[in-house]
Amino acid sequence: MADQYGLTEADLEPGLDGHDFPAVRMAGNANPRLLEALLSHGWQLSPFYRPDNLGLAMRYGPNAYMKGTSDGIYDSPLLRAIESGQSANISVLLRAGADPNGQSLRLMYDYSKPFARSSYQNVRIQDREFNVQTNVQLDRNAAVYTENMTRAEIEEGPARFWAGKAFPPPLFGAMNEPMTAMEMAARKGSIEVLRTILTAGADCSFWLSSPPSPPLTLSHSALSVSSPLHAAIEERNTEMLKELLSYGFNPNLLPLGATIGCLSPLMTALACEPPNIEACEILSSLGDINMDLRSPIYRIHALHIATAQLSVSLLRYLSEKLPLGRAGKTALGHTLLHIACLPLELSEINLSSSLITTSITRVRTLSRRPISRSPDSGRTSLSSQIDTVNYILSNSHCSVSEQDELGNTALHYLASYADLNEPLITLLRSSENDGSNSWNTSRNQWGQTAEEIYFDGKNNANVEMDRRFTESERRSRNRRGGLWRGRGRGRA
Repeated sequence: MADQYGLTEADLEPGLDGHDFPAVRMAGNANPRLLEALLSHGWQLSPFYRPDNLGLAMRYGPNAYMKGTSDGIYDSPLLRAIESGQSANISVLLRAGADPNGQSLRLMYDYSKPFARSSYQNVRIQDREFNVQTNVQLDRNAAVYTENMTRAEIEEGPARFWAGKAFPPPLFGAMNEPMTAMEMAARKGSIEVLRTILTAGADCSFWLSSPPSPPLTLSHSALSVSSPLHAAIEERNTEMLKELLSYGFNPNLLPLGATIGCLSPLMTALACEPPNIEACEILSSLGDINMDLRSPIYRIHALHIATAQLSVSLLRYLSEKLPLGRAGKTALGHTLLHIACLPLELSEINLSSSLITTSITRVRTLSRRPISRSPDSGRTSLSSQIDTVNYILSNSHCSVSEQDELGNTALHYLASYADLNEPLITLLRSSENDGSNSWNTSRNQWGQTAEEIYFDGKNNANVEMDRRFTESERRSRNRRGGLWRGRGRGRA
């Protein structure tokens, strides 16, 4: 009977064993008639059909949300149609009752909880996946979004200097976060689709107003860990960015669905690799842009993000709009000098020293991929680091002796590298900012000076090198001995 609708057994497979749901698969098909047939008759034609099996029935409908968080799968028919560029299928899905937000509110709520830094109470979510209407009601303490960092948060690690340890989740490099249809449209660069989704009633209330804390009734835009603005900037789609701003999207937007790791649109443009200067120009020209905006909790400024790129040309460009002195310190006590001296990734830290692994808990990377120990995760350009530090010392009041919330100076961080930037260490020690004194007098909260970390790292690196050499020699001798014994047996 499925043949009369043009559907095959493969089309009707319900998506067991980790496969995509049938409606999600068909939404990417170029033939909208097949999608219409599946939405109208697919469940009844399925060999798994049972009137009371609502869970499987949902997989054949317009709101077939895939939410296998353990596998990092966040998808829906509408998202798949947008991603595949199937505009006819978008219309079919919306006529069939697809939520124009393209995502389950419950799923977005569950995903954002570890990043929201909030204690929700009396949370009640009604998420009917056959019903477009979804409501979230809660009572919460708004102060948790703006209060000072706890000592546990300061000491946690390994983590980025601009975000909490929980953000992004460990699987982020192999998964897609649960974005809305608006974000997907912005990411794929389709202004026509964006307008269609908006006309259908997609929520963008939080992205337009961007209050300092989420509203009591959470919507899709309030729970998102990103936004269409951020997506357009990351994709370097200038026309999409201008379109969104023309709709009234707030250029000072902070996606509070990820309170412990959110950046403003301007910070996002600076964090791109390479930085999205065109987006920076558009944003900084707006009359209502707040160039001194700081992220919640971590108190990150645009100048902190620019410094992390170790680019003098970027700092020089931004300092024409923002003098370096306006950066101040982050909530972790990091100055621009601290940030410039941070290791890029874990792979740059001398892990053979317990003093170093205890003292150094933050890295400089702006990537949202999981923090990596792999040598392939990137390396600091020593010359760029020297140039950046020189520029900071010449154009700000940063002092080498300043200590962050863990008691570390910039020299503590430089002393932690496996491949030491000796010229920069020498430069800071001999600078006019008391670097020579802080080298052996400023102690972090574990009682270590930069000098002690430096020599402990060197000594343990030598011990580790000797151990590896000895182990290599032992294996080599065993191989030679085994080869000789083998030949002897062969001659016998």
